[in-house]
Amino acid sequence: MSESHSHENEFINKITKIVEINLSNEHFGVSGLAKELSMSRSNLHRKVIINAKITVSQFICQIRLKKAKEILRHTSFTVSEVAYKVGFANISYFIKRFHEFYGYPPGEVGDRTEGDHISVQANKIRLTKILTSTILVVFFAIVLFVLFKSYTSKQQTLEKSVGALPFENISNDSTINHFVFGLRENIISNLSKINDLRVVGTSSMDKYRDKPKPPYKEIAAESNINYIIEASCQKPKEEIYLDVKLIDVPNDKIIWQDNYREKPEEIISLQIKVAKDIADGIHAKITNEEQERINKKPTENIIANELYLKGKMISDNAKNRNDYFNAVEYFKKALEQDDEFALAYAELAYCYYQLDIRLSEKKFTLQILNNADFAILNDYQLDMSWIAKAYYYLNIDNYLEAIEFLEKALEFNPNSYRALRHLYACYGVIRDHEKSLKSALLAMRLNISLSDHPSSTVSVADTYNYLANALRISGFFELAKENYNKCHEIDPSHTNSLIYLAELNLDILVSSGQYGDYLNVKNLTIEILKKDSINYLAINQLWKACYKMREYEEAYNHFKQWREMILGEEISNYNGMYSGRIAVIYSELGEVEKSVEQIKQYLSYAESQQEFRINRILCGVYSLTGDHKKALEHLRLDLNAAVNIKYAIIRNYMDDPVYDNIRKLPEFQKIISEMETRFWNNHKRIRKEFEKEELLNL
Repeated sequence: MSESHSHENEFINKITKIVEINLSNEHFGVSGLAKELSMSRSNLHRKVIINAKITVSQFICQIRLKKAKEILRHTSFTVSEVAYKVGFANISYFIKRFHEFYGYPPGEVGDRTEGDHISVQANKIRLTKILTSTILVVFFAIVLFVLFKSYTSKQQTLEKSVGALPFENISNDSTINHFVFGLRENIISNLSKINDLRVVGTSSMDKYRDKPKPPYKEIAAESNINYIIEASCQKPKEEIYLDVKLIDVPNDKIIWQDNYREKPEEIISLQIKVAKDIADGIHAKITNEEQERINKKPTENIIANELYLKGKMISDNAKNRNDYFNAVEYFKKALEQDDEFALAYAELAYCYYQLDIRLSEKKFTLQILNNADFAILNDYQLDMSWIAKAYYYLNIDNYLEAIEFLEKALEFNPNSYRALRHLYACYGVIRDHEKSLKSALLAMRLNISLSDHPSSTVSVADTYNYLANALRISGFFELAKENYNKCHEIDPSHTNSLIYLAELNLDILVSSGQYGDYLNVKNLTIEILKKDSINYLAINQLWKACYKMREYEEAYNHFKQWREMILGEEISNYNGMYSGRIAVIYSELGEVEKSVEQIKQYLSYAESQQEFRINRILCGVYSLTGDHKKALEHLRLDLNAAVNIKYAIIRNYMDDPVYDNIRKLPEFQKIISEMETRFWNNHKRIRKEFEKEELLNL
């Protein structure tokens, strides 16, 4: 056995054991396996493809199915019991996958001889090997030809990035607007399934709807794409007329166009064909799996498809709760026509999620879950099926579980705007700043808004603001500054970006060894409040700035103003994260008893917090009470979490009066120095990785 072959077997055996250990964990997937191996998802995927000739998710699934067959064959466990034992929470989904893999349902295992237990997949692999050996010579001939052509060609190779302008309804019949809308959405959706393409979201191109169209090069520059799809549609009598062209923007030419004439009942097949023709025009590489997903019709029922498109158009453009309720009715009617319509189930889950998203008391959690499960059951290769399941976990604030399903959605659609948008937010909530930033940067490459605000201007401004926040947290200060400025340029009323920019400047000053310019923050917030007296973020920053400047009486008054605005409560009734600072204020104002009470509240608050925050608070508590030893112990413990710490936290240690009693201690300065070093080393690692993946080319 060769050394390389031995390494391959060792790797396969290793990951097989890891999967088997986590067999009963239904949520253990690609991300979990990559984490166990300390590998990136992309490296893991590449290595499994090379060694096992299948994707990672297929590999994991096959191990589960093989173990299931073994248990069923040698024990008396029921099918449902075995399904749970090997990590399938959905029994119907387990039965479906088992039948696909082995060619018969799990209930028949006991009736089969060992020789009958030959997987369908195994037969496919053997056939593939035979065919591969037969065409090997042809393959090498093709490779040599392509290499020669590539070498001799003088034409520039373009990045395969594409976006679709709003399709034009040239029939002047507004009743088919949903039809035209659906054509574009579904064609783009099919293109998004191709990993070799970068497909920008339709929402980023919608700004050109019903407006004079600027030159192609201007559109391409704004959306960061090389190819533009343009189409017009009409529906005279009982036919669909669709004229499509593909523009190579850098070379300023139409590289492909076609005129399609189809019967309405062929609309779904037409969407698939057009997507394939566009992909061919761009010379996109399509894997067999991607081809299979593109070819899969969401429904065969034309009426169901029509109802779905009407609901989708309403939900995508929804401005209030009534719009989502209206969309729900269309999706329900679509399912009455076709009860296996996975997309309709998924969009139903989405609408129910939107109806619950801003409610403290959730009303539609069960509806989200049920529709998500039906979506997965009917099409487990549909990205929206897994996103729908993520909506359920988002609705119950279980972000870790939501992430697993969102990551799985990206396996089936690497251009999924919903998956990337939610991953950015979820990773931010669990304070995995690196992955949050990466998701945001990937979203930006696809021109995906990080905001769900219905207003396009606000959405774009918020996107730059959110991206700037993510960049700032990971130490990309200059890029963050650029994006805060972009946000304010797009929307001058976006005062939050100015406040965050002022905070960023504080981080920059402190990181360079200078004291933060809180006077600038104070003056900025005062100017904002002159125009917007109820801007709670500005008032919050104002009292903090006064506090950091040791202007305690003024800080007290602004804090009280802020608290009354938010909760309508007096300071004395406030329990929470600011109790340490209020204790300092009371102490400096001579209110000793109140100060002691605030310290007690601060300690109580610490006990209710997650681990990432506890030590920081306890360090402050013991600093205020004069127990320097314990304060430094908790500061040292906080150092252990410095990989996921924001620089603003480091800055806070350096200038917050809470830590005045220990700040001059040599041990304090040593720990903070170590924390800074760890932060910037991590920043350098992230920068190197992101530059390699070309994610920082904003």
